[in-house]
Amino acid sequence: MKDIAPKKQIQFVYGLYAASLLLPFLSIFGLIIAYKTRRDVAGTWLESHRQWLIQTFWISLAGAVVGLFAMFFVLSVLVMMATGLWFLYRIIAGWMKFQDERPIASQLFASV
Repeated sequence: MKDIAPKKQIQFVYGLYAASLLLPFLSIFGLIIAYKTRRDVAGTWLESHRQWLIQTFWISLAGAVVGLFAMFFVLSVLVMMATGLWFLYRIIAGWMKFQDERPIASQLFASV
């Protein structure tokens, strides 16, 4: 992926995350690309998007694991739904800022 511009790499990760709503394993490929773009986007507005995408993956994975462990309780459905909605929000909100070429706030649960 070195020959692809950093902006296109980040956009591709957003696309993989969106596609992972249908094929969840695609988010793993997106995570790998996000980690590999570290040097390419350091010090640019894209760096905040890279961090946003990495945080989105790990927190969504944690939410899914909690939801799976709680599957014997009604609360599990709520946790899984909340995690899915949060993941979708992060993809949409991040991608919108990306299209405007603006950085994302550095807070973990930033409202963008």
